[in-house]
Formats: sequence, structure tokens, C-alpha cells
Amino acid sequence: MRVLITNGQNRIAYAALRSLGCRGISVCAADFIPWAMCFSSRYCQGHFRYPSPFRKPQECINSLIENGRRQNCRILLPIYEETFLIAKYQDKLKSHFSLAVPEYEKMLMVHDKKRLYELAQRLEIPTPRFAALSAPHPSHYPWLEEARYPLWLKPRQGGGAWAVVPMASFEELLRRWTRPDLPYGLPPDRFLVQEHVPGPIFCVAMLFCRGKLRARFTYRQVRNYPLRGGVATLRVSDRHQGAESSLQRLLEALEWHGVCQADFAIDQESGLAYLLDVNPRFWSATHLAVICGVDFPYLVYQLAAFGDIEPALEHPIGIQSRWFWGELRAFWEAFRQPGERIKALKTYSRIRGADSHFDDLCLKDPLPPLIFFIDSLRRMLKQRSLTLRPHDSLDGVWE
Repeated sequence: MRVLITNGQNRIAYAALRSLGCRGISVCAADFIPWAMCFSSRYCQGHFRYPSPFRKPQECINSLIENGRRQNCRILLPIYEETFLIAKYQDKLKSHFSLAVPEYEKMLMVHDKKRLYELAQRLEIPTPRFAALSAPHPSHYPWLEEARYPLWLKPRQGGGAWAVVPMASFEELLRRWTRPDLPYGLPPDRFLVQEHVPGPIFCVAMLFCRGKLRARFTYRQVRNYPLRGGVATLRVSDRHQGAESSLQRLLEALEWHGVCQADFAIDQESGLAYLLDVNPRFWSATHLAVICGVDFPYLVYQLAAFGDIEPALEHPIGIQSRWFWGELRAFWEAFRQPGERIKALKTYSRIRGADSHFDDLCLKDPLPPLIFFIDSLRRMLKQRSLTLRPHDSLDGVWE
């Protein structure tokens, strides 16, 4: 059964493409840009472009149906933010494809940090203290004056380091609150203030079948881009019982169906795992799970095709994966810091050998990373920035 993968410009989609292609499964890739990296892969058996899921959502759905039928695709595997749109229209899509995605309302619940934290607190899952920026004044939250700074200004919906701003003092918080100077000119009700939890970041990914756990994978973030916190560029497979238990309890309460990933900060004093964010879709370190034997793209394919799968709950510890392009950008940021050049050279040139892998480099399939590099370089020159804006994104919020 041929699989249709969306968001072919994305290295997460490339991880899924390689996973399925190496198993001999025929895969068609699609995206709304003409130079998506997956289109040039040896594992891609067909490709097409669809309208932007953000600007033309209905046209995007119609294109997936029409072109998917032409390409003889039987299973739909959404990868990134377009997963929300596909979940919203899944009743229509199920007439044409088999798919395993969560219910749209449940995705919104965990994607909105305010709603997520309120749900987690009812389930007695630790979360950082937070304050909604839509409140008239910080005095509604007395803990803000006593909190450990920096605090984080974060969008209620969003991932990675998008629109995240550290605030070093209560005075800076007060200035932003009373005279809104917010990223991208967004309104205050799009943001909240989150307490900083000092400690390592552990990430847990799970696959559920109608409320029942079927796969689990845990890793620890080692390096990020941007350096102050963002998308992990180097991670290592690990375990953390507290974080795993919390995410399982959350998803069981929601009777989840499909993949989900969550970030936890492990408090360096108490050892408690504090839930930070949830991604109700595939995530940036999907390839690390694949090489550790918890092959989420293939497991979701099986779940969509056959209705259920055998559990995959164990994995080795200590396996690394690196995002090559992200490591380059993080290296340059570290290299530019005064007095840090030698340290940056030593840190980012170190490779551990057989237990270290790359998300986006494959000697057997060299064209996709080259296409991605050329596209990124072109956009950097055009935008005059190392922090690239996406080709297209959602101006509002999923609702």
C-alpha cells in the first residue's frame, strides 16, 4: 500500500521517507514548495505539490485527495503542522485514505499551553507556574515578583524557539505587560509567561491506539539552536520514569490515538519532571527513535493499515543523533561569542563514532540534504539572517 507523506521539505518527513523506503514500502511525498528535499530522494517513488495548508486549507485537502488518488496512495502519513488540518478534515479524508491521527479538539487542547497546563494540573502532573498575558496586570499573579528569573515569554501555540523571549527581571516583564512589545506584533492573548525550571530537558514520544500505549521512546537534549533554548541539535537516547509516567497518564486521560511527543524539564533540586510542551505530531528527533528500533513512521503506517500493532516499549540507551544543519548554525552562534572559539571548535567537531548518527545526512541518498542546504542558503541570503522564517506559516491560531 503506497504511503503519502506530507511536508516533504522537512527533515522529519525525510526520516519517515527513509524509514519506510528502506523497508521496501512505496512512498509518495508532497509539499507546497517545488524544491522539497524529499522529492529528490532515492526512496521517493512520486511527488506533487499542494496549496499551502495555512493560506488555502480547503484547497490543500482537495489536492491531497485528488493527487493521492492519481498516485495510488492508500495511506496518509501527516508529518508536521499540517497534521492539525488533516485531523480537522479526517472524516472527509478517511473516505480516500487510511490514517491514524488524533482528534482535532484533543490536539488543540495539548497544543495550547494554557489549556495543557490546566489539564495537567487536574491530573496532578507537575508544570511550571504560568501567567496569561491577557490578564489586566501582573498583580493578578503575586508569584511573578518572587520568581527565579529569567522567565520565558512564550506563545500559547507554537514550537521550538518560535516567538520565545527570555525576560531577565520583573521590571522587563512589567514593561512588556503594560506596553506590549511582543514578537511579530502578535496580541497579548497569544502569549503566556512561564516559570523557568533549571535542569536537563528530557523528551518522551509515544504512540497510542485508541487510548492504549503501543510505543514509547525517551531521549535527552544535549545541545540546542538557538543556544539559549530551542530545537535540539544533538540528543541521546535515555529513560526517565517520571516523565514517561506523566505523558502516559495525560494521553490515557484523553484516549489518544496516534503519535505525540512532550518536553519535560527535570528540576535539578527536586528531580521532578515538569511538563513544558506537547507536540501532537511527529517531532524533530524522529530519526533517533528509528535508529534505536522504535520506528514510529513504520508503526504509524502499520496502525493505519491494520488497526493495531504489537507494543514497542524498550530501546537502547546512549545512542546519539545530530541535526547537521542545526549543528552548523549552533556552532556559528557559539563561535561568535567572545573567548569561546576554541571551545566551540572542540565541542562541535567531536563525533562519537558508531553510536552517533545524523538526521539529515545519508551517504546512500546524498541529494536531499544538498537540496535542503541550497534552499536554506538562498533564504538566508534573501532574509539576511541565520534564523530562517518558514516558507509559510499560520498567521492566526488553529481553532
